[in-house]
Parts: sequence; structure tokens; C-alpha cells
Amino acid sequence: MSDLSYAYLRKLQQEEKESMVLVEVDNGFYTQVEDFIKNKQEELASDHSIDKLREFENIVKVLKDIFHLRQQKIVLRALQSTGEDEEGMTAEEEKLFSELTKSMVSYKSKLEALLEKKNIGQSKKTEPKQFKRIKILKSVPAYAGKDGNIYGPFEPEQEKELPQPEAEFLIKAEMAKPLVIE
Repeated sequence: MSDLSYAYLRKLQQEEKESMVLVEVDNGFYTQVEDFIKNKQEELASDHSIDKLREFENIVKVLKDIFHLRQQKIVLRALQSTGEDEEGMTAEEEKLFSELTKSMVSYKSKLEALLEKKNIGQSKKTEPKQFKRIKILKSVPAYAGKDGNIYGPFEPEQEKELPQPEAEFLIKAEMAKPLVIE
């Protein structure tokens, strides 16, 4: 894809909204966007029509939405990641992801150290975990569960046995259904 168009950007926006993972774009996507905006600004400067102004404003709205959706996905991935999951990212996004992941790892280790100090001398009660068997209905990217463990990624049709809260979360989100054990 060498030339961007409003139609392509709308399609990308829709795909980003529908997908839980980053939609793949060319590595030079942000450079192409910069050139595209520059061209549209030049068109607007030479033709001050209302139609050109509306077109430009719509393009900017769509781009802002795409950037926001992609940033959300990158931040979520950084929260759930160990720092080696850069699939589908442009070079600019990989840099953001890397910096976020480093910050998250540092923050998590400080928090864990703080919590360890607080629990010194307290007896730790461990209740047996309740598990539930489920069948995955939709692609689920890796995520951090309530217990701090990483779950996933899961693909449709997989059968998994997960801790009760995680299984219930996926069922409620309509990403999985309970399996009846016979």
C-alpha cells in the first residue's frame, strides 16, 4: 500500500474496532499518513471549498480514532506482556510498546516487593482453586487474570480448564461457553 485513501482509512478503522489484536499495517504506515495529510492540506490550501474542508476533518477524525484504538491495544499488550510480543506493530509502535513494557515490569516488581514486605509474618491461607472447563468461541489475546497470572492466547474451538473467575469472565464476555463434563 503506497497511497492512502479515505476509503482505506475507514476500512482500517472498522477492522481495528472489530479486532482484539492490532490490524497489520505497513511498517511505514505513519510516514504514509504524514505524506497523506500533507497532500490533503495542500489540496485544502489551493481549494478552500466546504467539501474539501469536511473531507479533511473526516480524515483527521478517522486517523485519531485509528491511533487511539492502536494505542489502547499496545498499552493492554504491555500490561499483559513480558516484552517480546511486538507482532503487527510498526517501528514507532514497537518503541512505544518496549518503553511501556519496561515501565510496567518495573512498576509490577516494586508493587510485588511492597506487598511481600506487608505480608511478612502473616500466615498465608491458600484456598484450593476451583476450575471450570470451557470451550473458546473467539480469538482471545493473552491477558493478565485477576490472580496476576497470564492466560491465553486462545483460539476458537480450544477446550481449556481455567480458574473459575477466568472462565466466568470469558463466558460473560461471550468469548467462551461452559463445557459439561460427562
